Amino acid sequence: MVSPGPRAPRVTTAFRWPRLAAAGAPSSVASASPVAITLAACLFASSGAAAAPPVLRLRVLERSGAALAVALELTAEEEKIAAVGARIAYDPAVLAVSGLSAVAKGEGLPPSWSAVYADVSAPGEIDIVYTDISSAAALIPGPVAGIEAARIRFDVVGPCPDFTAVGFSEEAPVTPQQRAAFPANRYLSVVDPAASEVDLIPAEPDVVRPAFVLKAPVTSGPELVARLEATALEGPTAAFGVRLAYDASVLAIDGVSAIEAGSAVPSSWSPVYANASSPGEVDFVFTDISSSPATIPGPLAGTELCRVRFRVVRPPPAMAHLSFSDEPPSTPQEAAAFPANRYLEYLDPAARTVCLLPVEGTVAEEPLPQATAKLVLRLPTALVNGDRILAHVELTTDAPETTAFGLRLTYDPMQVALGGPEGIAAGPGTPPAWTPAYVNAGAPGKADFVFTGNPATEGTIAGPVAGLHVATVDFGRVGRRPDEGAFGFSEAPPSTPAEAAAFPYNQFIRFRAGGAGNVARADVSVAASRGDFLRGDCNGDGDLDISDPVWHLNYLFRGGPAPPCDEACNANFDASLDISDPIYTINSEFLGGPPPAPPYPACDASPYCALPTCP
Repeated sequence: MVSPGPRAPRVTTAFRWPRLAAAGAPSSVASASPVAITLAACLFASSGAAAAPPVLRLRVLERSGAALAVALELTAEEEKIAAVGARIAYDPAVLAVSGLSAVAKGEGLPPSWSAVYADVSAPGEIDIVYTDISSAAALIPGPVAGIEAARIRFDVVGPCPDFTAVGFSEEAPVTPQQRAAFPANRYLSVVDPAASEVDLIPAEPDVVRPAFVLKAPVTSGPELVARLEATALEGPTAAFGVRLAYDASVLAIDGVSAIEAGSAVPSSWSPVYANASSPGEVDFVFTDISSSPATIPGPLAGTELCRVRFRVVRPPPAMAHLSFSDEPPSTPQEAAAFPANRYLEYLDPAARTVCLLPVEGTVAEEPLPQATAKLVLRLPTALVNGDRILAHVELTTDAPETTAFGLRLTYDPMQVALGGPEGIAAGPGTPPAWTPAYVNAGAPGKADFVFTGNPATEGTIAGPVAGLHVATVDFGRVGRRPDEGAFGFSEAPPSTPAEAAAFPYNQFIRFRAGGAGNVARADVSVAASRGDFLRGDCNGDGDLDISDPVWHLNYLFRGGPAPPCDEACNANFDASLDISDPIYTINSEFLGGPPPAPPYPACDASPYCALPTCP
């Protein structure tokens, strides 16, 4: 038989979970000694050079009552495998094995294979080798990935078995029979003499650790509700506890009344220890201490254990302001009632003892509703004799509720002027109680304003809304006729502390997608109500002829009907409608004068007329 290859390094397990002997006991009970995890296997390959080292893995299949089932799994890149074996160690203070009947062939082995060597006589150690010694030996075709080669069923005899209780042994064979049937713990022997021998590498069991996840969707109103969810392998669960940390400058908690049991917790459970008095930290432990205590059936998988309600004191809230604390208990009372920062206590069904599982904590933010918003400054539906421009601010958003909006406008003071704060008024789309919370229209060329409800009568704009008229800005004409380029939106940051406090963003809406203070920058644009018209076509019949100056003169001096579109009568495209316009039309059409400004000679859309007048 080929001699064993080089020895693999000794590897120890990383799992060290403390145990509690009874409910409420401190966590000072020593954990089980780490078990050395080393592989013992016997593999034969048909031919070919050695590839990646084979791997034997111990996988815990199930923990049911007083039994623990463990599978021996094989992964190898060899083409043909003729035998597989391992020497397994276990903690006899926690586990026991009921003779050879507890060792079964796995589902991945050929039907003709059997245990050619098995020894379970020494407490704490199991040797097994499986192969086929018939006249026509069957082989396992490779490569294989995680096939089950053997299964071992242990009886739980001690409290709270963990995954350090089972591993791979490094003990060498001690009897002639062992040396003959199980010559080495780790080796690969190949049929092809040219192929090299390699060591099997150690592998930890595939373990899903218990875990806490802190999820915090933002709910309606100025609240952030954190949900604590747990996943644990064991059950039933007898208690759980968490120490949370939060940013006290952003969030606040209204005492222990803000801590509520989750949907998975029995109705008789309550916090046996809760401390929310220190700003920035919350401790709590939930369990049932009645005469017949209830438990949470396990195993747990994403189960909601509790909720914690925080008030948002400074927007905007974010999950970065909430996490798990690593501070140890600071008083004897804390150490007794809250022995770890994050833990689950579970009951061992056989011994009815309580075990403490230190769990990993993570913070997960559930996606907020992605509200979008757009603010549009829509230019006038019509110019009234060219001296006033009533610009509408329109809001479009899919947010369920909007609690504020604001704009920083820029305009060309050589073309238009704003008559102070009184030139900014709430539109019909704002709640009746809303007033400008901040208005700055003193600097020529700039106007800032924010609309919101006051604290006593806080209103909201129910959404979603599309093109809702929320404000009106009354501009007056200065000098020549203004165009769309006279209006815009500023990107300048607030320039004073008062501005920074009252108007934190240049263009924004504040909406309730879950919490007061959620502020979103809004897409902003300048639009214009556009209508099709032909300049000079004062009566709106689609033609430019003598009837148009006649209509205009009749309107100006004899009280005739108003033109369908004022701007169509503005033939010389100046700042007003007067006698110069019909004169300009007559001169252009009949005396060879210059033509009207666009839209001419064809009908076209323009921001200076809201309604189409062309046929």
